Amino acid sequence: MRRIALALWAAAAPLGATAEDARSVALVVTDAEGAFVPGIRAEEVRVLENGEPRELVALERDERPLAVVLALDTSTGAARVFRGLAFDAVWSFLSRLPPGSKCTLWTTGDHPRKIGVLEGERPAVEKRIAQGFGGDGGNTLLETLVDAADALGRESGRRRALVAVSGAGAGHTTLSPGDVSSRVRRAGARVLGVMYREGESAGAGSLSGLDAPRDAANLTIVGPGDHERILSGLAQGTGGRFESVPAVLGVGRILESLAAELGGQYRLRYAPADTKGPRRIEVRLARSGVRWRVVIDTP
Repeated sequence: MRRIALALWAAAAPLGATAEDARSVALVVTDAEGAFVPGIRAEEVRVLENGEPRELVALERDERPLAVVLALDTSTGAARVFRGLAFDAVWSFLSRLPPGSKCTLWTTGDHPRKIGVLEGERPAVEKRIAQGFGGDGGNTLLETLVDAADALGRESGRRRALVAVSGAGAGHTTLSPGDVSSRVRRAGARVLGVMYREGESAGAGSLSGLDAPRDAANLTIVGPGDHERILSGLAQGTGGRFESVPAVLGVGRILESLAAELGGQYRLRYAPADTKGPRRIEVRLARSGVRWRVVIDTP
């Protein structure tokens, strides 16, 4: 039986005082179509910490409700190519989230905007989405990720996910890449990103009147390569996913698959070594025909 190992560098958060001083990590297991695989047994799972086997204390399906932030690029160029499809894509995403989920919409125009919770029937959801596209301009994707993650980190008792949908244009920020990465990861949320390249040559997400990246008055112009690098890095570092598609028509399909993946995960507890510093947590699963990865666990 083929075994695949996926690893996540993180100091796992303690669950509280137990006999084993157990720590926890989350695990996503899907089939070839991306659907959650139930019924994984403890005897199928092996945990290694910094390469050494550790005792598995408990394995259970994570039944905590889900808190999601959906960050949409509403910059001028991105809105031009995506707005017409956004209503169907977002509604389809919401419809596939597990019952009891809370999804909050943020947008990335000239400044981060928290639009509000997407809930109720479709007309109410579409009204929120339209409000999000009401202010365009530049693309503050990085600031939006940070502000949204800060808010998400206050969702006590819920597992967390940050989903970003962005065009491949330029944007602006006052933050360094390191600041963005550390502050987003502090929220304990899985990051999932979708970037579409349609409209890129027309300036999707670009700042008006600027022909080339430059720094001025503490404002750094960020190129599409920087956005992709940071977003994909956050996805990889939190056990999430990053997808790049050539056209906006592919966004809805990917959002559906992300929602299906968010529908379930496992939480496993293991007895850690009495060491300090980063812990490389590796999980191996002895079952054929499935895919899995370690996911950052909500504290």
